Amino acid sequence: MLDHLGIADTWIGGHGFGGTIARTLAAEHHDRINGLLLLGVEDADIAPAPGIPVLIIQASDDEITPAAHAEALQRTAPERISLTRIPNADHFFPATHPIETAVVIEEYLDWD
Repeated sequence: MLDHLGIADTWIGGHGFGGTIARTLAAEHHDRINGLLLLGVEDADIAPAPGIPVLIIQASDDEITPAAHAEALQRTAPERISLTRIPNADHFFPATHPIETAVVIEEYLDWD
């Protein structure tokens, strides 16, 4: 798809299982990926792609992708994996807390 659209490199991301797919893509094509955004982290045996920054946004009350998964992934490369929590939110936080989620992303990327 990136080739078809003429995009040389980009950030990618996903929520839950979508994040697992993004992690796999980053691991296999890290030369095309500038960064990774994970909204909730599944328990998957996928090492972080080398050198790529990762932003994890985790809901405080997520029972489907619990915080322990995000914390475990962050421990594998704490120098480049950032973890932010959305308080009083469950697995559906991207839909129920869109402003809070967007602010975390905007601040991480230092957008004005």
